[in-house]
Amino acid sequence: MSEEILKTRDLLSLLQQFSSSTLEKLYAHAPACLAVYRELPAVAKQYIARLLFLTQDVPISLLVVKSWSSLAEQNACDQIVEKLVLLQIWKKHSMMGGTVGITMTKSFQDNIRTSITGGGTPWAQAGHVGEDKHGRDAQYIVKYAEERWEGILNYIVSSPADYNGIIRDVLVDCGLMSVGSQGGEPKISKLGFQFLLLSKSNQVWYFVTQYLNLLQKYDMDNVECLVFLLQISFLTVGKDYAIEAMTDSQLKLLQHLREFGLIYQRK
Repeated sequence: MSEEILKTRDLLSLLQQFSSSTLEKLYAHAPACLAVYRELPAVAKQYIARLLFLTQDVPISLLVVKSWSSLAEQNACDQIVEKLVLLQIWKKHSMMGGTVGITMTKSFQDNIRTSITGGGTPWAQAGHVGEDKHGRDAQYIVKYAEERWEGILNYIVSSPADYNGIIRDVLVDCGLMSVGSQGGEPKISKLGFQFLLLSKSNQVWYFVTQYLNLLQKYDMDNVECLVFLLQISFLTVGKDYAIEAMTDSQLKLLQHLREFGLIYQRK
């Protein structure tokens, strides 16, 4: 019997598990497009930049695409094209003469062009939420986040805290902790020990990606939650941001992230 191995995925690998319709809805939001673009290999960014300002919906031959790369990069061209297709950023088309052509998904093209060149509606409003007499600086918030995360790690090891909500659900659902056949408090599993050996940033990322599997259980919209997660990656620690425009799913996500220690909510 093979031993369980904890496997982490980057953002691009994570998005490839979603359906075409989900990715299409995701790319209707500029911050999501920019976050995806930021994670792409340099050659993929070059390919996208060359198509960014084409307004005609005419397929470009893959032979032309390959000519954009150096000889050393052409070996990886097919893999990069396939990755862009799996991410629904590019679409393949059959062309005359049996060649294959590609076009860029229009919503992704429009939003990434707007993000790069400027314009559009601001994603978040900072500094327009009124003064806070209990305001906290960035140093305090970082310390707050570290303490909250250490609490979760201590719970994994010894289960002393009362985590009966979303944190416990995530840890048990992804196998970092397990509950015996007789019930009772969950205990750390073999995957849990592997998890503790990860760097803190990789721990947080793995935990969040596993949390996404539980969105349906908590009646939350996965696209709205993905958009919010990608959007906050561009925000600044220590600044206040308004929440009035958030959806019900995003407000619920906000509370969960607060429990994880990833967001500090002012009083």
